[in-house]
Amino acid sequence: MEQASAAKEKILVFEPHPDDVAFQLSGSVARWLSLGIEVMVCTITTGNNSNFDINISSGEIERVMAEEHRRAMGLLGLDDGHALMWRYNDLGLDPGRDRLPLLKDMVRLIRKYRPVTVVTMDPKNRDNEENADHRLAAMTGFEAAAVAAYPNVFREQFDEEGVTPHFSARVLHYMSPEPDYFVDIAGEFIGKKIELGLIYGSQLELMLTEARERLAVMGLRSDLFELPPEVIWPEMCREIAAESVALHNRRYPDRPPMEHAEAFRLQYLGVVDKLRGLIPGLE
Repeated sequence: MEQASAAKEKILVFEPHPDDVAFQLSGSVARWLSLGIEVMVCTITTGNNSNFDINISSGEIERVMAEEHRRAMGLLGLDDGHALMWRYNDLGLDPGRDRLPLLKDMVRLIRKYRPVTVVTMDPKNRDNEENADHRLAAMTGFEAAAVAAYPNVFREQFDEEGVTPHFSARVLHYMSPEPDYFVDIAGEFIGKKIELGLIYGSQLELMLTEARERLAVMGLRSDLFELPPEVIWPEMCREIAAESVALHNRRYPDRPPMEHAEAFRLQYLGVVDKLRGLIPGLE
């Protein structure tokens, strides 16, 4: 994406839940923003079911996550016009009921925002992904990036102001089982990722509770999950970033080494991807 910055790169990120960008790719988003690249983050669900406490209602957790998300996006440097939150139901995206409405919403946003690059979860991970929201958002985001160019797909959208067919160039898939594109997040960018993640205290507690409880039913425990979030999250960040660096170094041994990285799978769209090896200048 850095090579494309001179060609007016513009990035649209889809996240299924309000914490996905912070936990998965906020170092990259911070780096892109530092380069002057315009970035929009679109959050699909409100996160309203993301807790294990039977005494906390969906409405309560939705309010907590909305405030955490507002603070995180502000710290990242995104104003309200570049941090959208839709109101799909958390842990409730249904491929039968929700696929078409979600596809329409994604296509409309792509046609209005007109990104060069769309960032979404990797549909290749569907067989190993337990979260239905992740699976549907990944495949639908990928599809939307492609079909937004076709004028007879959701043609009625062109009655809306600012909506016209749009060709995006590529998709960056995160949480990919086959990463081939790596963003260097060393220094201030991994620091920003750590800071952003700590804002989502409700979700860090959720993660620790889940780990403890799933181990407990097997008669196991780990001191790791007894650590406070402000200790375990920075360690997790650095460990995952180091694993991404190891993948980068194995795949690209001739490139300069990185200290911390985030991993993606880069896919061009349409015939460009199919003939990618014949086209000079593509990453």
